[in-house]
Amino acid sequence: MLATRGLTQTFANQSRFRSANPAFVPPADQRHLAEIIARRAADISFIEFPTLLIEEAGTAFLVTRADPDEVSLLLHALPGEIEIGVAEEPTYPLLSAVASLQTSGAPRAAGIVLDIARTEIIQRFRQMISQPFVDLVILDPESRFLAAYRFELTLWTRARAHRSLDQAKRHLESLPMEKRSFRIAMDELQAYVDRTLTA
Repeated sequence: MLATRGLTQTFANQSRFRSANPAFVPPADQRHLAEIIARRAADISFIEFPTLLIEEAGTAFLVTRADPDEVSLLLHALPGEIEIGVAEEPTYPLLSAVASLQTSGAPRAAGIVLDIARTEIIQRFRQMISQPFVDLVILDPESRFLAAYRFELTLWTRARAHRSLDQAKRHLESLPMEKRSFRIAMDELQAYVDRTLTA
């Protein structure tokens, strides 16, 4: 589904004390999310990242798209963990949020890597980690609402997220301006993921 599928191990910082019962998205909330997706269809683009962080009316949630062969699996998936961490790459810190889904096939992961220097996306990230939970919305191959999964953000998870944000800022500030490159760090990460997935 995603080029970031391998990020779960790369950035592993599992949330603790997650409820034994997998969280679910109430039908009214699912309808609300579907309405947001329909209303903002023109804004949703998967060119830059396969997963997007969207904020509306004070709530931030993740959106990704299923491949055609994954639609039936994702309709019956269960939420796993959400992991937030940072990799201190030589040219740029890569702050990530990765949500895993348990399916009847292999586990699936939807992840986003954030550019710490982009104020607007960091504001959305701050909004997300201030919430008690975050929803992951799955779109079908035609970008229509397919399903939604809810991940609890425990106090431990939120504290870890804030520490990761601070860690990413400190690492960026420690790098000389001429050495900083989010694009190079992302390309190196993608090369690592490609090697890992094809090994």
